[in-house]
Amino acid sequence: MMAQRTPTEAEGAGEVARRLATNLAAFLQTYGALAGEEARAKARDLAVGAVLLGGAAVGMVIGLVLAVTTVVLALATVLPAWLAALVVAAAVVGGAAILVLVALRRLRRPRLQQVVQAFREDVRWLRSELFGRG
Repeated sequence: MMAQRTPTEAEGAGEVARRLATNLAAFLQTYGALAGEEARAKARDLAVGAVLLGGAAVGMVIGLVLAVTTVVLALATVLPAWLAALVVAAAVVGGAAILVLVALRRLRRPRLQQVVQAFREDVRWLRSELFGRG
């Protein structure tokens, strides 16, 4: 970087403009390098976080499978093994079906037609406020 100094009267405007352009180019180059390094660091953190989250998800699935297996084995002490497995399978499928129904109901709530109607009403109001007509 260039040393800071004040221009003298002998220096022309061209010299001041040249120094300014040189300093500005150095600033932009440094700023660009820093921004690139920060972006690489954030991408690296994001990748590591995604891998760890994926590992946790796999662990949770394995844990869930083991919990279901444990329930089947516990029921097998009082029921035949095939019946215990059937009962647990029915309970898991029933629970999943309930979750799907709840999810579908939640996804249908903000109906597109209602959103479009609200948008149209907002546009009408804005037109009437701006132009005095509906």
